Amino acid sequence: MRIKKERFLLFGFSGGGHFAHRFYYLHPERLLGVSIGAPGIITYLDSSKPFYVGTKDLEEVFGKKLSLEEMRRVFVQMVIGSEDNETWEINNKASAHWMEGTDAYGQTRLARLGALRDNFEREGIRVRYDVVPGVAHDGGKVLAEVKDFFTHVLAKSKDNGR
Repeated sequence: MRIKKERFLLFGFSGGGHFAHRFYYLHPERLLGVSIGAPGIITYLDSSKPFYVGTKDLEEVFGKKLSLEEMRRVFVQMVIGSEDNETWEINNKASAHWMEGTDAYGQTRLARLGALRDNFEREGIRVRYDVVPGVAHDGGKVLAEVKDFFTHVLAKSKDNGR
């Protein structure tokens, strides 16, 4: 099967999940599918809150507007382990990465990712949401779900000529 080089699949877990969803905000036209795995500090689609808690000043910070229309064209997966409950790293107010509002949607990655899913769906972005039973914060143990998602995306894109 040939893959069009204009669009690609992107997966990131933990810090990579931070990158994956923010890349998706800025470059949805480059993505066929994105798998967002267990980020702890999330940027919500919220035009009332500053980046990186929200997207209020995204254009100011990056010089690019958010395109919900383009984002709706990308296949989206969110994936996390059911036991991903550690909070020490993502709730450290002494961290250089801490910003007021980071914890507004929960104390755990599970709570925050669930809130992000709801946030996307309110904006008309369909999300495949996979919670892998018995898995803590371990990217290697969610790969089967990611591979299944990407297999589905490639099959659908081939069928739709994407």
